[in-house]
Amino acid sequence: MDNNKNTLATKNENGYRICKPYQNKIAASIINGLEILPIIKKNKILFLEYPMGLSVTHVSDMIGNEGKCFMVLPPDTIDNKLSRIFQKHNNIITISNKFDEPEKFPLDTKVDVVYVDLIQLNYIEIALKNSRFHLKDCGYLMIIIETKKISVNLDGTYPSDNTLRDKIQKDFDIIQEINLTDFFKNYTLFISKKRIISSN
Repeated sequence: MDNNKNTLATKNENGYRICKPYQNKIAASIINGLEILPIIKKNKILFLEYPMGLSVTHVSDMIGNEGKCFMVLPPDTIDNKLSRIFQKHNNIITISNKFDEPEKFPLDTKVDVVYVDLIQLNYIEIALKNSRFHLKDCGYLMIIIETKKISVNLDGTYPSDNTLRDKIQKDFDIIQEINLTDFFKNYTLFISKKRIISSN
């Protein structure tokens, strides 16, 4: 993603496409101080976003033709508009499946990044389950979390050792938390790196 005079854009064979931070959480995170962007050329990405926006097309630009973006969509959600969008991005591979059933869509490779933006669903469990099945060791999890839920227990009571942050830290090292309030009120992006799980 190129940053020129505070204008963010992604580039493909047809030229530059403006990436607006009010419409794209990745762009918003860059402006708000993102230090590591693990979505790079040739990467393999598992993309879980619903409802779907234009973020996936910018990710497609960023990884290039040699990368792959596996996009999971609930059954019967791919309409004519989406089909036309995906036709322009040959590296987007759509998978019709439930988000919480990663065992039912085997991929042809482990991915470098799992990106999750499923605010209305049980996103933390979905993110961790998909990461266990499809993310390579030392791969990255990028997950959008409602800021108010980060430091409370999963049942809504006072903090202990059962917060969203605690659940992520069981398998991941948290690299950075980027508050997106300037562009997406009450949301935070977590960047985390998967630990190598010892077989001993």
